[in-house]
Amino acid sequence: MRIETQCGECIEVTRKTNVANAKDSYRLLLLALFLTGFATHARVIISGLLLIEIGNTFNIPIGLAGQVTSAAAGTAIIVALIMGVLTMKYSPRALLLTGMLIYMVSALGCFLSPTFWTLLVAFSLNGAGGAMVFPMLGTVIGETLPKEERSKGIGLVTTGQPVSFVIGTPLVSYIASTSGWKLTFLAYMLPGSSKYHCCLHRGSKTRPYP
Repeated sequence: MRIETQCGECIEVTRKTNVANAKDSYRLLLLALFLTGFATHARVIISGLLLIEIGNTFNIPIGLAGQVTSAAAGTAIIVALIMGVLTMKYSPRALLLTGMLIYMVSALGCFLSPTFWTLLVAFSLNGAGGAMVFPMLGTVIGETLPKEERSKGIGLVTTGQPVSFVIGTPLVSYIASTSGWKLTFLAYMLPGSSKYHCCLHRGSKTRPYP
């Protein structure tokens, strides 16, 4: 009888621990969804504000400097076309994490770019990351969040985008004016992507509720 009581207590402790861990994962997932705007819109803010600085640094016309966005759009089109095949071979969570990893590699590559053409290649990776992240967001929300919480998840993604412009625009301007435009990739774009990646990696493993 005593052994049965102890077993029951152990089962109850384990259940409570699992519930607590699941709720922690749930909170991290919600934070990751909110950080989507910061992680994915950094390139839009940077390319919109710093084209003149990029052109002056590499001694190229502003119109040519603006082709970094065209390169990102081109890679986005290519990756988007093959996403159907990728989703059949890999899980949505794996594709989402891979997309954010590509954002991080792109940020580091842009910071280290010695020429405009290397910057163009590194920046174009943003398009590939975006083409992997956005289609998978809805799938991960549907698979991970309970039905009554899915609208909250979508709302956090939507809210994070305008907030990223409100905070990111003055922050990018300040970093560029004090430390140079290249540091914006390292000090703004890379931290946002890495924090998102960590929160999503830890927060989307389990569902907190059935």
